[in-house]
Amino acid sequence: MQAILPGLTETDNLPFINARPARTTAQSDNFELMSLLKKSFHIKGRDFIRAGEASINVQNLLKSMGFDSRFIRRIAICGYESEMNVVMHGGDGSLSIEVDTDRLILEISDDGPGIEDIELAMQSGPFSLQGELFHTFTDADEEGDPHFWGFYLYGSFFLTGESRRYNIARATFTPEEPQHGFRPRKGRWGAWEVAFRYSYIDLNDERIKGGKERNITVGLNIYLHRKVRLMFNYVNARVEDRAEPKIHDASADIFQTRFQITF
Repeated sequence: MQAILPGLTETDNLPFINARPARTTAQSDNFELMSLLKKSFHIKGRDFIRAGEASINVQNLLKSMGFDSRFIRRIAICGYESEMNVVMHGGDGSLSIEVDTDRLILEISDDGPGIEDIELAMQSGPFSLQGELFHTFTDADEEGDPHFWGFYLYGSFFLTGESRRYNIARATFTPEEPQHGFRPRKGRWGAWEVAFRYSYIDLNDERIKGGKERNITVGLNIYLHRKVRLMFNYVNARVEDRAEPKIHDASADIFQTRFQITF
């Protein structure tokens, strides 16, 4: 299973995952002449109590070797995100590190069956589902190096029978093309899609009190043409535990409309 590394996905698009081990190579200005080192750490599938131990072991190993803290943090983020993918989806696996005189290689593998075409697993005819989980590590010593996290889940259904198309080469959904264009006189009304989205973000950690927010969105998209659409959204937003401006518990109801032409 190819792990999802930070920075390789778009917020609202499902990443493509191949059935092969993940391998990421990094270089640092702090490499010194050293003999080749290889080490592997076991990952236990569905064990959420010990999840993250392998990436912590890698982090401690690099600290003992004297690597720069900022470089270690980058490697730790890659390792943690990939390890969590294995724990949640890949069964048992391993996280291996290889350090040479001029490079560092982090490799993640798992024993799971894999999903040959994950984009098809998230689409069934007019129905589609996608989501993303993120965890952000910051470098802010005065604030205690806080961590932030969040996720979203998005689903849609075409009332007129169309399907969201997935471009494997670009790892993204392509613009929808109505089966019939918008021609009311001929009884053609384009493509109609209803959508639902739930999102959550937690910006509270250590000395940072950015608040927590939960959004529930219900939407209607009307595709008049492959490059033209109307969008209507209702959003219920709730914010709590924010320090500045101070918000203990507040909510808002938002109505949005958009007319979009894509070039």
